[in-house]
Amino acid sequence: ANYDIAGDKIVLTTDPGWQATVVADGQTIKAKQIEFSPRAGTARAVGAVIAQMVSKGKGGGASADSTNLFPAGKPVFVNADELIMRQAQKIAQFNGNVKAWQDNNTVLADEMQVQGNGDTVTARGNVRTLLYNASTSEAKNAEPRKTPLQSISEQLIARRNEHRVELIGKVTMIDETRTLKSEKATIFLDDNRKIQRMEAETNVSLVEAATSRKGNGNKIVYHVDKKMIYLFGKPATMSDPDGSLSSEQIVFDLTRNRVNAVSADSQTKGTYKQKGE
Repeated sequence: ANYDIAGDKIVLTTDPGWQATVVADGQTIKAKQIEFSPRAGTARAVGAVIAQMVSKGKGGGASADSTNLFPAGKPVFVNADELIMRQAQKIAQFNGNVKAWQDNNTVLADEMQVQGNGDTVTARGNVRTLLYNASTSEAKNAEPRKTPLQSISEQLIARRNEHRVELIGKVTMIDETRTLKSEKATIFLDDNRKIQRMEAETNVSLVEAATSRKGNGNKIVYHVDKKMIYLFGKPATMSDPDGSLSSEQIVFDLTRNRVNAVSADSQTKGTYKQKGE
């Protein structure tokens, strides 16, 4: 440890195989080298960074575990190449090969910023998520979800008070055998921080591998808890091995394996292929 009192800098370095460790406000930081300035309230960690972030209430530092993305009550662990913390602004900036996880919920990105007491979590660059907190059934004793809701996007924004997670730029979402693509998508959560529904806009496409159905439109609303998908467009289209549909709204009932087409202001069109054709 080197302490430059006049320069307000403490530098902790380690031998190979060891990590410097700093604990403050319930947060733990480990890295090959840690620099921090006590008076300025800043810190920088580089090299195999491991951070454990736990919410300590309104007076605590930056934390991820009180957001909708990572529910409160359990610590969030983050790996990165570099971490920069500013206590006054309550900002933690992770850069390079970022991996954040709580239990099985995982976020991977090029960089991630945690602001305030989990007020906002922003991930940028090749963002990928694995989220297991999706509602699988309205039954109280429903089995826990065994497969994650996966997403890929250029940017992710999660705000604590809005009960939603925004995905921006070349969005791909995979839920079991369904793949949804769009330019922008939003994940909405219920009061128990379970994924309730998803909405996507702009260049929307939906592919169901199990049924070979393909849908295209301008907007889609997917009620995960009710297993219903509403596709909107001018027109929205759907095709499968048995034919195709074209209308203002196409409804996928996943429980009953049914597809309905509805148009309020224009005609609904459909084709049907007989078996063997």
